[in-house]
Amino acid sequence: MHLSQAAGRSVVPGVVLGSALRDPLGAQQRARVGQLLSVDGAEEPALVPVPEAPGQQRHRISVIVRLASAASMVDDARHVAATGQVSYGPQHHTGYRLLDAGPAGGQGPCGAYLVIDAGDAYLPDDPGLNAALTTYIWEHWQAARRQWAQHLGGTTAVEGLLFFHGPLPVALALGWLAARDRLTLVHHDLRLAQGIQPPATAGP
Repeated sequence: MHLSQAAGRSVVPGVVLGSALRDPLGAQQRARVGQLLSVDGAEEPALVPVPEAPGQQRHRISVIVRLASAASMVDDARHVAATGQVSYGPQHHTGYRLLDAGPAGGQGPCGAYLVIDAGDAYLPDDPGLNAALTTYIWEHWQAARRQWAQHLGGTTAVEGLLFFHGPLPVALALGWLAARDRLTLVHHDLRLAQGIQPPATAGP
């Protein structure tokens, strides 16, 4: 269940967690998902290698998913993935926070990134569509991880950084599917993007 974005509606069914989420999508499901996603003229999202750079985290790939209105989300996440930096400069923070960031708030670039983008429109409240989108994202994460492991030589454990903006049911279902994967959700703090420094958390 989740809160609907539609006017006059409140809590609606979200998605059912179960083994069916691991089943390959049927042709009709895949076509419906494909109609919602922008893939720059390509039939499927493609893994984009990041040029090698000092300090690069070559074993990491970023999975960038936008399923709801957020104008700069994809560009900001792509910037973090390609540079390892969470800001464009002192006056423009992306809002993203990397857990293992260095003193300057960043780290080395990822080895590659994958973008799955539905644009700025909100998705319809449809449990079947939520399930199909979850499976679609999970399939592409799995394929990208295998592709990048093969590119690195097959002996390196590939990790993923998930930049996600979309419906809560899809986020929860994706977390359930990828519970045993090396896929970490990248936290986004809107206060940082608005130039507000959040209060420091107390130590132990």
